[in-house]
Amino acid sequence: MAIAGRSTASSKSLSFLLGAGLVLFCLLLYRPVQQFDFVNWDDPVYVSQNPAIRSFHPENVKAWWTRPVLLLYTPLTLTSYALDYQRFQNNPAGYHQTNLWLHILNVLLVGWLLQKMGFGLWTAALAALCFGVHPAQVESVAWISERKTLLFAFFSLLSWHAFLQTLENTAQKKVWAGLTGLSAVCALLSKPTAVMLPVIFMAYAYFRGTDWKFEIKRWGLLLVAAALLVAATLAFYPDLSAGYRGYSWQSWIVETGTRLFLYTRNLIWPIRLQILYDLGKEALSWPVALLLLLGAGFACFRILKARPFWGFWVFWILLWLLPVSSIFSVPVGDRHLYLPVLGLLGLLLAMFRRWPVRQRGIFVTLSMVWIVWTHLYLGRWQNSETLWRSVLAEEPQHYRAQIQLANAYLEAGQPEQAETVYRKVIDFYPLEIHAYVSLTNLYLSRGELEKAYNTIQFFSKIHPDYPEKIFLEATLADMQGRKEESAALLDKALVSGLQNPAAFFLRGRMAFDAAQPEEAVPYFRQAWDAHAGLVEAGYFLGVTYNRLGRWAEAIAVFEKMRRDAQAYPGLSFQLGYASLKQGDRRKAESFYRESTRRDPDLAEAFYHLGLLAAQEERWPEALGFLREAARLKPEEASYQKRLTEIEAQRQPAVLS
Repeated sequence: MAIAGRSTASSKSLSFLLGAGLVLFCLLLYRPVQQFDFVNWDDPVYVSQNPAIRSFHPENVKAWWTRPVLLLYTPLTLTSYALDYQRFQNNPAGYHQTNLWLHILNVLLVGWLLQKMGFGLWTAALAALCFGVHPAQVESVAWISERKTLLFAFFSLLSWHAFLQTLENTAQKKVWAGLTGLSAVCALLSKPTAVMLPVIFMAYAYFRGTDWKFEIKRWGLLLVAAALLVAATLAFYPDLSAGYRGYSWQSWIVETGTRLFLYTRNLIWPIRLQILYDLGKEALSWPVALLLLLGAGFACFRILKARPFWGFWVFWILLWLLPVSSIFSVPVGDRHLYLPVLGLLGLLLAMFRRWPVRQRGIFVTLSMVWIVWTHLYLGRWQNSETLWRSVLAEEPQHYRAQIQLANAYLEAGQPEQAETVYRKVIDFYPLEIHAYVSLTNLYLSRGELEKAYNTIQFFSKIHPDYPEKIFLEATLADMQGRKEESAALLDKALVSGLQNPAAFFLRGRMAFDAAQPEEAVPYFRQAWDAHAGLVEAGYFLGVTYNRLGRWAEAIAVFEKMRRDAQAYPGLSFQLGYASLKQGDRRKAESFYRESTRRDPDLAEAFYHLGLLAAQEERWPEALGFLREAARLKPEEASYQKRLTEIEAQRQPAVLS
């Protein structure tokens, strides 16, 4: 896609060359992201451990369109992940490639739109290059979980282009109006921040000097939809505004003023970018924050009164930052600057429009400086370890960064390094519970029960009735063989409000091992519903249904696990067994054969295949399967007995 040029052949050729140059610049600058890994910050929830994106089964599609992820309703984003999964599975390179190409499309759209707004071809191209290489864009490009920002920006820019077309005297105004609305809806389904699009349209009409009251009437439906979406988001997901609840007016001023200051600073001087910002350390004093907000309000009033066209770009920046500065209590992040960067560039274009040479010189200089900064910043996103080490380089005692770094070490199979970090966190934050819990879990996973016991005893003095602590005590008791005590502790933890899926699963396992399948079912179901990625919970739920003779429910569970690419030893065998009990011998045999390929040491699968073959008098196959079963499990007398009977008599066997 090339930047649209003038009608002449030469301008079209130049347009194509400039567009190709933009693509090449972005590919060269961001090419390293294709070798980057997932990071342990939202990526597991959205992609790497999200079973809902692993197929287009109606249940999964329904989940995308009816359930928020991390408090955000982003069904189109989840659909894009599912499309990627069909091609790349869990290979992060594919997801990074999609992010990169979406960013490149957005860069080209920016150049095209700026030219549509009357800026020259070279100027638009240089501004688009600056948009693409601004250091604040790294977070959205290099972080797989920020696909939502790239998609929302893509559809917002398409909607903006269609809106500009409606302002021209063309015969297709209704068509362009329809495309404007459709693209805006797609932007909303990618990320809720798009609620500001209709207001952006109104601001452009106002500063352009057109009949903005008429535009409000024309786009009133979108305005109403945007307002309703904001209200619905805050109503259904109150945690988005929880950070502001109980705030005094002074606290609200400090919070909003600090956020606005950080965003403005990072937009203009993007040299201290981080994935996490400590608002406590960055906080302005409330008089300074008040002066900042009053100054911004007064400036906006003067701009609205004077109506200079460059004022539109000021409002472009402020309107995109409004939801994340004062409406939604979300963490400050550079990703929120993705479209405001265009506002900064538009402001520079408008202010230096009379001096095109200076204008181009500014953009060339900015692009050169930003390319260097972006290149340096990009490497932080290589993997979880490099990401959190970069945060700790700026703030060595950052609590969340240390916890995430320790978790990254665990995922990389480096428990000693993780233990060291957890102990550092405990030394510096002795009252924070998360490090104690993580360290205890580490000891339990390594079988170091005495260390686990000592850690539990230590933080019991600080948080004696903490439900997670009681769960850890129950886990320790279970590993030490004190089953009754463990069950009692688990029940106490669950009654006290613990929502840890692992606790439900452990309680279900206890009931399962005690031959109480009816009692085990609700625990396994709660664990699986709470965390679909907890494969063990789904598997044992299906096995429990098999024990209860609820074959159809067992098949439904196992089939869902297969659709979601959730592998577990014995799954195919259990599915075959349930299918056999349902009377489907062909499907049962198919699953048993699959089981022998997936779990070649599972003697039960060979045994059941031998019985099925014997019933159909396929004697050579039956003997082969039964001999393999007897070889894998020589201590199982029934296998050898059935093999001997068939070898001696070659009579049809009856399945027991």
